[in-house]
Amino acid sequence: MSNAPHNLPAHLQRPHMRPFHPALAPAKMKDQSGNERDAVLLVLHDPLRLSPQPFVMPLQGTAQQQVQQEVNSWMGFLRSLQGELELSELFERMQVPANVQPQLVEMVKKLDEMGYVWGPTSEAMERARLDVIRAAGRFTIPDEARAPEVATQLGAFIDGCLAEADDPELGKPIAGLVVPQLVYGMCKATYGAAYKCAKMDSGPRPDRVVILGTN
Repeated sequence: MSNAPHNLPAHLQRPHMRPFHPALAPAKMKDQSGNERDAVLLVLHDPLRLSPQPFVMPLQGTAQQQVQQEVNSWMGFLRSLQGELELSELFERMQVPANVQPQLVEMVKKLDEMGYVWGPTSEAMERARLDVIRAAGRFTIPDEARAPEVATQLGAFIDGCLAEADDPELGKPIAGLVVPQLVYGMCKATYGAAYKCAKMDSGPRPDRVVILGTN
C-alpha cells in the first residue's frame, strides 16, 4: 500500500519537520448533511513561506477544552517528527491505532508536498525561493502585505510606537544597538526607543546599516 510507512521515500520514513508557527483560526464548515457549523482550524505557518498556502488542519471539537486537547495531541505528534524514529516506531511508541495510521501517513506526505519536512521537496522549494530573491535583488513582500489598507494600518501602528517611546537623549552618535526581540505589540516601546536612537535626521549619516535579527 502507498500509505504504508515502509513504502515511503527515505526522508519520509524518518520525517523531520522544519520550523513552523502554529495558530488557531475560526472557520465555517458544512457537515455531512450540508448544514453549516462553526469550526476551529489548526494552521501551520512556514516562516520561510516556501509554500504559497499554510497547512490547515480542521479540528473536530469547538469547545475550548476539546480544542485544547486536540491541539495538544496534534502538536505532540508534529513535534515528535524529528528524524530520529521511523514512522512505524513512532506509531508504536505513541500507541496510534492501526486504522488511524494511514491518515497520519497521508498527512506527512502532504506536509512534505508543501515543504514542511526536511528533504528533497523543501530543498527544491528553497532553491526556487532563493532564485526569486536573487532576481529581485531583495526579499519580496508577501502578497497580503501589498494591500493599501495594510500599509495604512502598519503606518498608524509604527507612528503610535514612535509617539509613545521615550527619547533616549544620547549625547553622541551610536555605534550599535542591542534590542530585545519580541512581538511588536508587547515590545513596541522598546522598538520605538531603539529607532529614535538610530534616527538619521541629525548627526552624520552612516554609510551602511547592518541589522542582525532572528527572522
